Amino acid sequence: MEVSETLTLSKLGFFITFPFPEQSRIDIIKAVKSIDISTKQKEIQDTLDEKLAKSLKPLGYFSAVEKDTECNLWLPDFQHAVDFYNPEKKIAIEVEKAEIKRVTHDLLKLINATKTFRAKIKYGVMIVPDKYFVKSGSKPFISTLKQDISFYFGTLLGDANLFDVLIICYKVTSK
Repeated sequence: MEVSETLTLSKLGFFITFPFPEQSRIDIIKAVKSIDISTKQKEIQDTLDEKLAKSLKPLGYFSAVEKDTECNLWLPDFQHAVDFYNPEKKIAIEVEKAEIKRVTHDLLKLINATKTFRAKIKYGVMIVPDKYFVKSGSKPFISTLKQDISFYFGTLLGDANLFDVLIICYKVTSK
């Protein structure tokens, strides 16, 4: 899979005390790049989670698509889960395949996971497309994401225990 851009919260202007761990950043990006998948949105939507699960498993990540209960960070009270989770490194990964409006939801889940009785995560990863397709054509995903994070989370992230977020943007060429 082609990665078109990567960034962290510090590149979005946030003050970060504990940057995303460099080796984990390298390993996750390498896992994403190792996936053999078409750049068509439909194929990505249908197969990305399964292919990513195989790529991340050797790195210690559990997967919601494989029904790993470790991804259900809020049990028994809530059934919500993150897409991938490494309990040893306290890293949660959310994958967004097509809907920009879900990014806010995904980031709220990451923040929420830092506020559990015993913090479940310290770092988050968002894997998103570089653009998304609508009936009238395509729209840039990453620029909208950057604006939404700055607007909606500018003050919230400062109060959260989420140390940093790695954003990996992958290439999509067509529906």
